[in-house]
Formats: sequence, C-alpha cells, structure tokens
Amino acid sequence: MVARREGHDFPSGLFCYRVERDPKHDKVLIAEHFIAIDLLHPGDVIDALVKELDVLGKRLGCATVRSVVHRSDVEGGLTQAGHATVGSLLGKALADNGIPAVRGPDFA
Repeated sequence: MVARREGHDFPSGLFCYRVERDPKHDKVLIAEHFIAIDLLHPGDVIDALVKELDVLGKRLGCATVRSVVHRSDVEGGLTQAGHATVGSLLGKALADNGIPAVRGPDFA
C-alpha cells in the first residue's frame, strides 16, 4: 500500500500487507514494514496509512488487523488509532551473512 501527497507523483509512505487465515479470527490482515518518507510531516503519512488499514481490512473481508511494528515511532500512530498490544513477536539473527557456517572435524 502506497501513500502519496495530493499533487505529487512520488510516494510519501508505504506498508506491505498480506491476508492469512487464523483459527480464531478467520481472515486476518497482516501489515508490516511501515515507512514514512515525509521529512516535515511523517506523522501525517503514518496517520494516512493507519486509516487505510481499516478500509483495506474490511474490503478484503478480514475480521482483524495485525500490525507488525519494527520502529517505535510507528507504534504511537497505531496506538492512537485503536491498535493495542495483543502479543509479542520475537526474532533472532541466525548467521552474520545469511549463510550458515558448518564447523567441525568432518567439515573443511
């Protein structure tokens, strides 16, 4: 989903989304990778993107929206729009360069 300021061709913000099935909520809109590129008013861009979540979710027949937030400045805009923490997403880097290293006497 891309947000643009009126009269401008270049994007001001975006997020990626997908729809997943959930045993409890049926269809769920998953949104993540929120980006606001506006230097002067990034909050306005986040607000526009967050408002679109409800519209998009309803249009796709989703019962709920899950927003995966990677930065705290995005979290504030989602909280103001009624989103609340419903769980935790934990992550761990597995390899420095993305290539697994195998070490031991049998591997050269």
